Amino acid sequence: HPDAVGASQDSAPALDTHATAQPKSRTSKHRAREEREPRDQQQPSKAAWRSLSQSGDYDGAYRLLQHSTVEDDSGALLDAADAARLSGHPQAAVMYLRKVLDQHRQTPVAPLAAFTLGRVLLERLGQPSEAADAFATARKLAPSGSLAQDALAREVEASSKTGYPDQAYKRARE
Repeated sequence: HPDAVGASQDSAPALDTHATAQPKSRTSKHRAREEREPRDQQQPSKAAWRSLSQSGDYDGAYRLLQHSTVEDDSGALLDAADAARLSGHPQAAVMYLRKVLDQHRQTPVAPLAAFTLGRVLLERLGQPSEAADAFATARKLAPSGSLAQDALAREVEASSKTGYPDQAYKRARE
């Protein structure tokens, strides 16, 4: 739907109009909606962008995401970063990835967030020094983790692009 963002706002008038045609079934649904509304009023937007992101429609997810509030949850933040990153919005991805590292550093996904941050900074934004720091963070967060060796290799690569070959050489010897 081209105007998916406005869909949740447009649904109330549609229900009211339709309610006069079928008062019994729509009235009970309307009542159920009113009971839920204070608790999860924004939930359709949240669920919609995450669903699109998880299904691979990153462009659609990012469009909805721009008008949604992302939960302060490491999984939601990573999904938001993926939607932004994979739809061509690397700066927005950086924001979500840094939020994971700042507020959810102790979670199991933090090393992945740091590694992904390094990739975005190096490959998409051309910031090798910051990328090297992000890869180093990924290694520090999980020194024996599955990304540790790849993070070291990428840290060496990023360091070599900063113009400081000694730092790259030092990392390569590790």
